[in-house]
Amino acid sequence: MSAKLIVIERCLIVLGLICLSLFAMSRLHAAYGEQAAIDDVNAIIASNQAKQKRLSDDLTAEGFILDQVSAISPSQYAAKNQYAAQNQSTPHQITNEPFTHHKISDAAEPKTEPSEPNMSDWSQTRIDGFTTAEPTSPLLGLLSIPSIKLEVAVFDGIAEVNLNRGVGRVIPSRRMNGEGNLSLAGHRDGFFRKIGQLTLGQELSITDLNGEVHRFRVVDTWIVEPKDTYVMKRTSKPSVTLITCYPFYFVGSAPQRYIVRAEKF
Repeated sequence: MSAKLIVIERCLIVLGLICLSLFAMSRLHAAYGEQAAIDDVNAIIASNQAKQKRLSDDLTAEGFILDQVSAISPSQYAAKNQYAAQNQSTPHQITNEPFTHHKISDAAEPKTEPSEPNMSDWSQTRIDGFTTAEPTSPLLGLLSIPSIKLEVAVFDGIAEVNLNRGVGRVIPSRRMNGEGNLSLAGHRDGFFRKIGQLTLGQELSITDLNGEVHRFRVVDTWIVEPKDTYVMKRTSKPSVTLITCYPFYFVGSAPQRYIVRAEKF
């Protein structure tokens, strides 16, 4: 083999190794990006729950103090002051100052450890999107679908940067508890790659920023045209509607939409 062929062969080997390294790095970026979004949601949930706990403790303390004040009759209170004056001491004062609270430890705050997304069947374009996506829309909570091992952050809005890091709420007025039909959109070559595997009766859940978990059960799946926006209309029962493009492996812009409807139970 000539020296020139040896040099070419070595260059091809080096080029192949560089391509493999870039592919591995993009996968790592993708995993980190999604984990960061989920961690942000969990941090907000923990903060909100800590605030609610402190508020609850304050209300409980104030209620206890008021009960104690109401339990003392005017004659009892006068007797205490008279006794204190005779003994040249300060009378006992009952105030509305709240009790001192113990710091809430991190161990007391519930935290869900999300499973890392399986990106083995994602498109390379979707994986690469993680390296640059920086969502600015508010985080609303977490969507969990155990049967397809999915846990993903829910953003407010369906901008591309949101859908590269999670799924998006389509209609801003819809609540995370499913009232009015919460519609969530995701990419067919990303997080919603496997929602076509969901069957009737399987469960999914939405965790809001207060840490409250809302559970839903799949009641229907169907395929519609892009113009069929009726799937997002208000429903009588609290519901979640998952929306993605279809077919899942269509090359180019997919012509239809795949819908999963789940109702709260």
